[in-house]
Amino acid sequence: MKSKISQVSFHDPDGHVFEVDGRVIRRVKSVAGSRIERFLKSELARELVEEGIIPATRLMLEKELEALGIRSESREHTWFEHRKIEFVSYAHEWVPEMLLAAAEKTLYLVKRLNKYGWDLKDASASNLVFEGTKPVFIDIASIVESSDEPYWWPKGQFERNFILPLLAYMGRGISPDKIHHFSSDGLNPVQLSELLGLKKWTSFLAIKHCSVPVLLSRFVQVDAAKIVPDHTSKVAAIVKEWQFQSLENSIARIQSDLPPPRSDWHAYANGRIHYEAEALLAKRNLVKVWLKQLAPVWVLDIGANTGEFAKIAAENGSSVLCFENDVDAARHAYKLAAQNNLKCQIILQNVASPSPAMGWRQAEKKSTDQRISGKIDCILALAILHHWLISGGIPMLEILSQLSNWTRSYLIIEYIPPTDKMFSFLSKHRRVSYESLNIEEFELSLSRYFRILDKSALSYEGRVLYKCERV
Repeated sequence: MKSKISQVSFHDPDGHVFEVDGRVIRRVKSVAGSRIERFLKSELARELVEEGIIPATRLMLEKELEALGIRSESREHTWFEHRKIEFVSYAHEWVPEMLLAAAEKTLYLVKRLNKYGWDLKDASASNLVFEGTKPVFIDIASIVESSDEPYWWPKGQFERNFILPLLAYMGRGISPDKIHHFSSDGLNPVQLSELLGLKKWTSFLAIKHCSVPVLLSRFVQVDAAKIVPDHTSKVAAIVKEWQFQSLENSIARIQSDLPPPRSDWHAYANGRIHYEAEALLAKRNLVKVWLKQLAPVWVLDIGANTGEFAKIAAENGSSVLCFENDVDAARHAYKLAAQNNLKCQIILQNVASPSPAMGWRQAEKKSTDQRISGKIDCILALAILHHWLISGGIPMLEILSQLSNWTRSYLIIEYIPPTDKMFSFLSKHRRVSYESLNIEEFELSLSRYFRILDKSALSYEGRVLYKCERV
């Protein structure tokens, strides 16, 4: 049987990444292949793999390539296989804390590399993905031998991808995910200067990374060789170390100055007037019992809010994907998962308008459907149905059909009647009647895609929790 091969990276002149029958392999030019082989044989590479900073990577043999139907062209290219990251999210789906964590990991890695004669040739946010709450650096081909140049050339790219989008968030409330959605290279100083206006002169970080670079760019072109003439390798190392420290200081300052979450939905979990305390406790306990019975490997929590039910699923032993549209609620969920070392990955996602395929040939970043379909063992759709129906304007059968596409086995879903307080709150300014969305019609619609295994009333207002199996 012929292997299914798809190219998923295009920009590196040294080589490209492919997915082959669910495996991740990289083809590089022979010169780059020799360099990667030398690095992978080093003690440093072994340590980085053990620490989970880079994925395990191995050289592929010619007979393996032939079995996959790949012509090795051994004199021209070298092939490597990487450990596959089970679910990949992108910078346009990250909360600010995730972008900060990725920035910290990039600087930590480059400092470790420089200590042993290696370096990074680029510093894109696309070089990292998350496993749970921990970033993993996946672009092994960007690891190169260190040079004696007295300047870390990816510094500008690092600032555009990490620091400047975070400053836009702090100064103008523009979440970094929005910036990365529209630009694969982040934000440049001129763009940030226009966004900040006079604010660019009121923050030390904005002056350092935005105002001063914009002013200097009008008068001089930076030439590292002229900055440190007649330099030695020792001087070059000192200058680069100073640059790394300067960037680390900026990241630490951003970390301390980042505004706390403060949206309505972030506060929602602590002020649910539509739930009696007993009903909420019953809901938590029931979800816990059902998850223990179902024992799903992968759980998708849609509308995860601050992550309380994702935490229950993770503590049950599942790997959890949390879809949340509200940035501040998702920030809280990420902090909760990180503090408790949970196997939860937070993804900013509006499920009424999921992430599309993006990048060159729409192949570099997969759509939500491509990444989710057939992977999830159980979906949690708790207190979310009325948001899809009202705010999203998605018909009931379409919602249930999508849930059926995304789960391989189970669904735990909460029915919210039109008489519910939150249902009424969301629909009060809409001239649409939802009277037909009674529990009988809901169960009839549900039966087209799922078999009801169990159900339990949650409150006197008519909320009901269902445990279902895909038909």
